[in-house]
Amino acid sequence: MNRIPRLLAAPTCAAAAVALSVLIAGCSDGPERDSETGELVEATEVNVFDLRVGDCLDGFADDTEISTVRAMQCSEEHTDEIMAAIDLSAEDEFPGAETVQERAEEDCHEQFERFVGVPWDESQLDFGFLAPTEQSWADGDREILCTVGDPNQAVTGTLRDADR
Repeated sequence: MNRIPRLLAAPTCAAAAVALSVLIAGCSDGPERDSETGELVEATEVNVFDLRVGDCLDGFADDTEISTVRAMQCSEEHTDEIMAAIDLSAEDEFPGAETVQERAEEDCHEQFERFVGVPWDESQLDFGFLAPTEQSWADGDREILCTVGDPNQAVTGTLRDADR
């Protein structure tokens, strides 16, 4: 899976970012979660395929190949939160890196206001996404994960309905 920051204003970086591929190896039993809330019980390295909307993340860079990421409860300081999951399972063949990126930018932009409570262009927050690569697609990856974070500082608590 490819971690890509919001690229609406920087399309020249987009091609380079999407050209990256990731090696995803094996399956995971998933991290321990609270049986009632579904929240992570403790901070841990999580396989990107085990991430869920509402998970909070820390410590990974933009434009990198990742297979795991440090995830924690949102009550802990973090840099990003998964705000939406976009299903691409209707696509049989990999639609191409550029198409996946365009879909991610459009859909994550649309999901931003629903999650945060204000339109992206009026917000202090920013979005990014984790997107399938051609190789992860071949391994069954059919989901874009939209992330939201404060580009100026780490946050504590959820950004859902942050209205900023």
